[in-house]
Amino acid sequence: MSYEGFESWLCRNVHYHHFECYNEPDAETWRCDICGEPRAYWRGFDCTNGCLDCPHYDKDNDETRCGESFFIVIKPMTRHQCCECGSIVVDSEPTYGVKS
Repeated sequence: MSYEGFESWLCRNVHYHHFECYNEPDAETWRCDICGEPRAYWRGFDCTNGCLDCPHYDKDNDETRCGESFFIVIKPMTRHQCCECGSIVVDSEPTYGVKS
């Protein structure tokens, strides 16, 4: 029997991360690629027979959005456009909290 699914993680500084079940890193050694903090919270999603936990999954098969639907944005991403080259620069990544 096979398993399909993913995990949504928050680091100690509440940055959101999404991992497919076959590519998730080791939770003991993983560090956030934004701030370097370890995992503080996680939720697993079993999608073997469709992702029944998520109202978004069957509509658009977007698992990232599915995981994010269980969190709230505490601080949105901030960015600005560089006045010299015109590229978009991210000033800060969004942070999330767990919906109760």
